[in-house]
Amino acid sequence: RDVEPAARHQVAQWIRVENLPETVTEEILTPNRERLYSGQTRAFLRRLRGHLDAGEVTSFGDATVVDYQDRKNGFNPPRDLGLVLSEPGLIAHAARQLATSPEAPLSTRPRYLRPNGDVYFGRQIGEVDDVTVLQTAISNGLTPYLYGDPGCGKTALVEAAFCGGLETVVGSGDTDEASFVGTWVQVERGFQWLDGPLVRAMKNGSVLFVDEVGLIDARVISLLNPLLDGRGTLHVQQNPQMPPVEAAPGFAIVFAGNPHAVGVRMSEALISRLTFPILVETDVEVLPEIGVLPEVVDLVRTLIERRSTNDISWSPQVREAIAVSRIWSLFGPQQGANALVSLSPERARNQVVLTIQSLTGLEADVIKVSV
Repeated sequence: RDVEPAARHQVAQWIRVENLPETVTEEILTPNRERLYSGQTRAFLRRLRGHLDAGEVTSFGDATVVDYQDRKNGFNPPRDLGLVLSEPGLIAHAARQLATSPEAPLSTRPRYLRPNGDVYFGRQIGEVDDVTVLQTAISNGLTPYLYGDPGCGKTALVEAAFCGGLETVVGSGDTDEASFVGTWVQVERGFQWLDGPLVRAMKNGSVLFVDEVGLIDARVISLLNPLLDGRGTLHVQQNPQMPPVEAAPGFAIVFAGNPHAVGVRMSEALISRLTFPILVETDVEVLPEIGVLPEVVDLVRTLIERRSTNDISWSPQVREAIAVSRIWSLFGPQQGANALVSLSPERARNQVVLTIQSLTGLEADVIKVSV
């Protein structure tokens, strides 16, 4: 792919995509076997990201993992290569894994890039990963509705599935029609119309993501009903001068929300149009792959198991597990355990404290400043 002229001088070597595995073997792996995990491989592949798109890098990473696991007995560089599309916390995780179980296989679950550059690890829906399911659903006329607790990965899934083109509306009690279609803004000589996320998505043939849909007034969300019924035309009443907006190929709408949140209201008219509801839950198995410490993984797994038997009313989601792990790494086990208590709701706090004590022996409390 073309590279901006200003960036060309930073590229030390150009390599054809189809030759990447051979090039990595010849130039990095073979001459540096004794220092594979020193960061040279990571630096090499990070340089490649400058002129490869996310799909090619992801495919290269997964193919290389499988290739080496099949062909290289007793020599497993894919553990390092697998860090290419991973956040820095994975380096520490890989080092611990190498020290404790050097022959353990590296997961080859699909990886996708989100718009902010973070990596999303695909989760399974049946025999297919969730990103593929979501992409297939909208390409076949279904309207997905992702529901689950905050922080379980609903937004991350949508961003990973449609990283190339996504318009977003985050719902609240203040969301109005202008939040979707656009509004007039004051400029130097009067007013100018500014398209909203819905209009942009229709014109560009991209996906509109409506997050926290249950917090949006039913009269506002009814604006979308004709589009959900397959009618590809939108009349923008706020701008009579604008011709009807025709949905370009590829336009679709994906919804997400937490049906148990306070203030949620979803009309029967909307619910009947959400033709592909998907429950999104915390995937404990992905936590080690995104760098969450083993001690935190054990705590999260135990709390989830206790919640499934109604022994406790709360368990941490992926977002909270990542935060606790980072605090644990930065400030030590005591503050990490305290962070987990602080993140828990008061109704479940005593049970969280007891769980931490039984698993770690730590006497945890909320994080607080003391004299």
